[in-house]
Amino acid sequence: MKIYNLVRYIPHRYRIYLFIIFIICSFYFIYLNRSISSDVKITNDYVNDFDLFDDDDMPFICPSEIQFFIANRQHLVVIIASKLVSYVWINFRTLLCSGVDVYIMLNEVFPIDSSKREDSFESRTSRSIRSYSHRFLYVKNQHLEKFDVKYTKKLSNVKYTSWDRAIVWLYHRINFENVWIIEHDVQWFDVQHMTYLFDRFINDRTDLLCNRIISRNSQWSLWPHAESDIFPYESWHGTFSPLVRWSRRLLEHHYRYMQLIHRNRLKYEINKDFRYQEFIMGTIARIENYR
Repeated sequence: MKIYNLVRYIPHRYRIYLFIIFIICSFYFIYLNRSISSDVKITNDYVNDFDLFDDDDMPFICPSEIQFFIANRQHLVVIIASKLVSYVWINFRTLLCSGVDVYIMLNEVFPIDSSKREDSFESRTSRSIRSYSHRFLYVKNQHLEKFDVKYTKKLSNVKYTSWDRAIVWLYHRINFENVWIIEHDVQWFDVQHMTYLFDRFINDRTDLLCNRIISRNSQWSLWPHAESDIFPYESWHGTFSPLVRWSRRLLEHHYRYMQLIHRNRLKYEINKDFRYQEFIMGTIARIENYR
């Protein structure tokens, strides 16, 4: 039976309710399809995101020994670095040339300067829309303040680091299930060792994947020195995370906990130790019964 004929059998006085139900359902489905990214636009989502081009629109020169595999595009990687030093750029290049969807989150805006990249080209004066250099990221402090993300790195008196910027940037990415975070000092002999690691866990649905998880009854010098009802003492878990994989739903819960802290900052005394990523991610996963 056609919808029009079905509506005809409904008395006029009830049709307004049908209309209201339709409007409510429409808003509900719109809400379900929204993500955190609707709050602010930070990501650099370009059409040619995976193209290997330089700022001069010439093909990006990859090491001859590295093979590009399109299957590696499913791996999202963020390298954490304060500056684009030469060995960080080399690690980035090996991952990019192997096909990995890799970015570097910096603690400063990246200038178009070849000396920063050690690539022997002359300095650029403009950035191509399809250049790999769009993968050198930076998120402004005001965005971190808006999402109340700070002190995720255990450094005294350092409010914002590349860790904070990476987390907020990831809040705004939608199409991924997991992301690998690699600190700048993690090194490898052959990039295939890294892609093999990524492939090995591609079907593993673990929300928090790292080398070591520490329970509360273990000795660890980085436990918070205060208490909070937001993060119950019995749920405290630490992680060793110079190389770690987070799920998107773990990051979504991190967002919700940061908003909870932000909204109730006058009611709850949240010591900055609770924000440390090697504490808070493991603790959130424990509280939410994630894997």
